[in-house]
Amino acid sequence: MKKLFLLAAAPLTLASCGLIGLPQSLDVSGSVLGTPPAGTVRLALVGANASGVVQDGSQQAAITLSPSDKRYAVDLPADWKQKDGYYNVVAYVDADNDGMYDAGEQSTSHQGSYLVYDVDGQNALISGIRAGLNEVKGTTAVQWGKIGGYDLTW
Repeated sequence: MKKLFLLAAAPLTLASCGLIGLPQSLDVSGSVLGTPPAGTVRLALVGANASGVVQDGSQQAAITLSPSDKRYAVDLPADWKQKDGYYNVVAYVDADNDGMYDAGEQSTSHQGSYLVYDVDGQNALISGIRAGLNEVKGTTAVQWGKIGGYDLTW
């Protein structure tokens, strides 16, 4: 019953944060490991593509974080899937309380991997890349499609 209540309360919690609902495609998921610093902890999807530096706040990406087991899921905004780009998910302490990740705010690390969206799978710099979303370590794609286990560490 407790789990059912938490599931029912999730959309209300997200709505109060100004997000547009639960993630639908679950493009990236994982856990936030370690003890977060004091303050309001948020998640951000940040990166760069042909449009320049991009961040989820301007795109209203749907992001959720389960406080009990510290798992998260995020959808890559649809318009980000129309061009090649390099991205990361970060948990951060929103020091200025503006709802956006700013340089210098305390944040998690992602264990040396990053996300690459490649429209046609023809990125000559990354070995094994496929069209769509890829998790990359160094210069090698290690996971494609739905990216699971993309853990963040404080």
